[in-house]
Amino acid sequence: MLGAILAEVTAVPRHFTVAQAAELLSVTADRITDWIAAGELTAINIGIKANGGRPTWRISEVELQRFLQCRQSTPVPKVQTKRRTTFDCVPHYFRNK
Repeated sequence: MLGAILAEVTAVPRHFTVAQAAELLSVTADRITDWIAAGELTAINIGIKANGGRPTWRISEVELQRFLQCRQSTPVPKVQTKRRTTFDCVPHYFRNK
């Protein structure tokens, strides 16, 4: 019985406060709330009043990982430029003799 309860508790994803998430990402708490307000970072409001008052946000560990993956930079592939190797289009009076 106790083993089943412990398994259930450990299966629940970990959630972070705004301050904890800010510390993990080395940013300010205001930056985290800005990302939440902009919809870039999904969070759960566990405050007493969902539509009024000051929100109490919790951010899941899975959501933080998704957020970091979305913001990860990828190298831009180099574009191969086509260089002319012959000068057939140059009129003959410009060519060296």
